[in-house]
Amino acid sequence: MHSTEKLAEACFAENVNIFGDAQTQPEKHNLYKGLMALSKVLEEVLQSQRRLEQQLNVVVQALRSR
Repeated sequence: MHSTEKLAEACFAENVNIFGDAQTQPEKHNLYKGLMALSKVLEEVLQSQRRLEQQLNVVVQALRSR
């Protein structure tokens, strides 16, 4: 996994700690927590895409070598 894929999650985590107090600013807290969750899901989607691309390349190479 590339470090840039973790950057968004780290930035949102920092924002939660700095700006998103759950007691005094629940809206910001929920926003940043939601953005953290979204960035994590996007990382997982990218990982899945890379795995699928690798598998597809193997299949394509096998078909070409026939």
